[in-house]
Amino acid sequence: MIVTFSPIRMEEGLTASRNGSTLVLNGTAVDLAGYDAGKAPCPWIVGQPVKEDGVWRVNLILPHGGEAPEETLFPRPLVLETDGPLALPPHASPAEDSAGADGAGADGAG
Repeated sequence: MIVTFSPIRMEEGLTASRNGSTLVLNGTAVDLAGYDAGKAPCPWIVGQPVKEDGVWRVNLILPHGGEAPEETLFPRPLVLETDGPLALPPHASPAEDSAGADGAGADGAG
């Protein structure tokens, strides 16, 4: 599977993992084999995933904070050979994360 990203400024974060042709995006499983962007779009998937030469290609929205690092603003595609969590670029820079000194983490949980 090849995952490309479309960075967008938003507070909500993204967690993602892969299990075969299924992506789990913020806890919601999306089977790419049966996915139809026109009928039941997933808010995290941009366009229609395609399978070329046995490899899924999917474009995901990549949310980021106001001071996101370069690797998040200009992300490289992920080439996934195995199942498991996706190594997503950070939502915000370490300085932005530590600015929330109210005890809440980057995801807003305390």
